Amino acid sequence: MAKKSEMRVDIEKLKRLAESLKVKPHVDVGVFASKAARRETDTNAYLAMVHEFGSPKHGLPPRSMLRTPIADHAQQIMASVKGQAGQLVKEKGAKSLWEKAGIAAEKVVIGAFDTGGYGKWAPTKVRTTFGKLKGSMKKRLRTFYDVMHGKVGMGILVDTGQLKRSFSSRVRMAFR
Repeated sequence: MAKKSEMRVDIEKLKRLAESLKVKPHVDVGVFASKAARRETDTNAYLAMVHEFGSPKHGLPPRSMLRTPIADHAQQIMASVKGQAGQLVKEKGAKSLWEKAGIAAEKVVIGAFDTGGYGKWAPTKVRTTFGKLKGSMKKRLRTFYDVMHGKVGMGILVDTGQLKRSFSSRVRMAFR
């Protein structure tokens, strides 16, 4: 009798696996409504869009934090689940596999902020850098000198960190 119940558990797991494979996963990475609010007037979602595509009207070059980094690091993202896919699907279902891939994609986006788009973002203009400086004129000039000579960094798109922290991922499973 014990063997029948063991087989039943295996069959139930197999049924759950079969059901989870009937759906098509959608992994979304971006700024969602729950994290779009900002202390200023614009939302993080709007600012992400403006910087992703650029704004010639405002003299902003495109600085892709989503499309280019995720495309460039797609193999790295998928490698994060490679070798674990079978185990994850078997234990927790297909959705957990895609959630792990979404988290890996989030890390790539954060890496874009930390590395200036993996070295692909246009540098900030001198006027922009100077505008970020605070304090007395003497302190501003000293900081400006340090920035221009690479002694101090003033990262692109990381003044307050609000935009960087607003990115997340979600998985939606749609039936085929």
